[in-house]
Amino acid sequence: MLNYAVEKSAEVCCRQLLETAVRMNGKPPTQIDSEIVRAMEKLARALGIDCVLFSELSQDGAMITPLFASSVPGLLNMPPTRTAIRLPFVLEKIRHGDTLVLSSLPDGLPTSETEDRMFVENAGIRSAVMIPVKSDSVVTHVLSAFRLRETDPWPDDVIACLKRSAELFSSALERVTSALTLEELTPIEELLNEISSAYINLPPQEIEHVVNHDLGRLSRLIGADRYAICLAEDIKSDSPEIIFSFDYWPNELREQIEAEYAWLMSHGGHYLFRYITDRCLKRNCVEFSSIEELPETELELKQTMRKLGVKSQLAVPISANREVIGFMIVHTTRKRRHWSEELIRKIRQFGDLFANAYVRKRSEEARRQAHEEIKRLKARLESDYRYLSDEIKKTVGDEMIIGSSPAMTRVMEQVMQVAPTRTPVLLMGETGSGKGMLALALHQASRRGSRPLVQLNCATLVPSLIESELFGHERGAYTGADKQRAGRFEIADGTTLFLDEIGELPLALQAKLLRVLETGEFERLGGNKTLKTDARIIVASNRDLEAEVDAGRFRKDLWYRLSIFPIRIPPLRERTGDIPVIVEGFVQQFSQHSGKRFASIPQYVMEPLKQYSWPGNVRELRNLIERAVIVSTGGKLCITVPQPPADFECPAPTGDVRPFAEMERAYLLQALEQAGWRIEGAGGAADLLGLNPSTLRSRMRKLDIKRTTVGFKQF
Repeated sequence: MLNYAVEKSAEVCCRQLLETAVRMNGKPPTQIDSEIVRAMEKLARALGIDCVLFSELSQDGAMITPLFASSVPGLLNMPPTRTAIRLPFVLEKIRHGDTLVLSSLPDGLPTSETEDRMFVENAGIRSAVMIPVKSDSVVTHVLSAFRLRETDPWPDDVIACLKRSAELFSSALERVTSALTLEELTPIEELLNEISSAYINLPPQEIEHVVNHDLGRLSRLIGADRYAICLAEDIKSDSPEIIFSFDYWPNELREQIEAEYAWLMSHGGHYLFRYITDRCLKRNCVEFSSIEELPETELELKQTMRKLGVKSQLAVPISANREVIGFMIVHTTRKRRHWSEELIRKIRQFGDLFANAYVRKRSEEARRQAHEEIKRLKARLESDYRYLSDEIKKTVGDEMIIGSSPAMTRVMEQVMQVAPTRTPVLLMGETGSGKGMLALALHQASRRGSRPLVQLNCATLVPSLIESELFGHERGAYTGADKQRAGRFEIADGTTLFLDEIGELPLALQAKLLRVLETGEFERLGGNKTLKTDARIIVASNRDLEAEVDAGRFRKDLWYRLSIFPIRIPPLRERTGDIPVIVEGFVQQFSQHSGKRFASIPQYVMEPLKQYSWPGNVRELRNLIERAVIVSTGGKLCITVPQPPADFECPAPTGDVRPFAEMERAYLLQALEQAGWRIEGAGGAADLLGLNPSTLRSRMRKLDIKRTTVGFKQF
């Protein structure tokens, strides 16, 4: 009777399946789920089955996820649908496509299969049939029928009916998936075609904005909640660079990226990224429709996903120029979703498109930066070339630092101490004592020595031009300024600026110089754009700047800033032991220029040179040697110690030896009286004395000689 009843039930069931199939063909895809559930309920009643499950098999065949269930209320302790179940022994059989019949449970399971036995015992299952369904020769779904109250065998008719039911349900789901995939993929394909053509001529500066906008459009099409495109060229990287991001939260998206990324890292994101990077850089996808699909060994990854509120995830490798450079990760946080192969393929195309756009943007930026750097270096080289050309046109070698006297040894020790620093240096000494050459030595000993020393003598320019020389000017800043011009501070960016005769700088410009020293900032004359300079400053003066501060002619704050490391260069009369070496050097220099050769200079010639006071210091000695080389012939150098002018009348000897300063004072007064107190020009006092005008002025200040001074005849 039982077999007859089962056969009649199977026959009834087959008729119902036929009706169900007809009904499903006429239903829209959105109603198929409810039709399957209704059919499963009828199937269970007709065949006397306590529970029917229709499940999806994971890609690795290790887990099944129930999609639909129909069971006797209160009798079966089963996990809810959409929850993955791990049954190693059972699924090992199912993966091969064979129907599995277990008539006596749990005794029919090996004792070693603890997971399978635990599931059966917890659910109270006494017998079961599990029927696999293949698609393209791969098992994709499983129909399971359970009985709880008896261990009756499963007749062939019942198994055949269950097989037809399984095939019907699987076919219906495939039709739904195909219909939904087509409905979903059509706008995705349209978007892909649209942006593929648009990105060809997309300006690099617009790429970031456009990509983020298109990520949002793609997100809305596939129902994803969070996107990130990450660069991770190192497979060991656990903190890849997020270059594009989209999130469904209605806030300022770009402002959230850093905060969201930091939050992600603090909630286990390092492990997540390391897991994804390891797989994507091997050109594999990381996808799951439910966290439960992840392997049991990845407990930390599961915990991270739950913390992040992830329901489903897809991570695909992205490539540029055929090289994997990172991955695009997609999350759903509001509901689960299935990732079809066609959808994964489309998303990878989007990822590659975005990656190539980014690489092009990065290449354009690198090219632009390189172009700007080339322009900057070219401008610097041109500036250096123009400056050096101008300097070469000037007199070179007016001063020379030679000597090993204790005084000069101390000076060079100071130079070597301060050269490696950025500290401003103040060089003090009489005119012609070698301040310019010492500044050059200091510059060459510094880290900036590979670039030229930029120089400006503040005493050679009228006050109205000094500002333009120092800071440059804009076109039209003053009459004759027909083009923009860089000043010495701008030219000296990255090298050293030597300002000679700093005491001649007007007070108004002293304030601007102080600003540059403290902030490195300045403006060109006639301009309002603030420029920056990294110029190391060396200044020199033959004046007593402290006395100038007391007299109100030099700013006290500037003096304090410049006098951090003062170096005093001794005059030649204080290091007469260096004179023979200096003379030899000048003779060799000018001999090469003139093509003449001279024998060594005898001692009787050197002694008068060492006895002379050299008010013009090394420069005066240089001029003397240059004249001597010009007039000397026959290989014998004729050097004449400086003498007063031919018409100079020396005071009558009194028998008393007076201090040299008094004699020098009288000598200078004689020349000034004879020149009518005119210092410069032909016939001027400096010309009569063979001195530089600035040297003469310096000696006059030191000896307190003024036009009102009584003439030398009082001596």
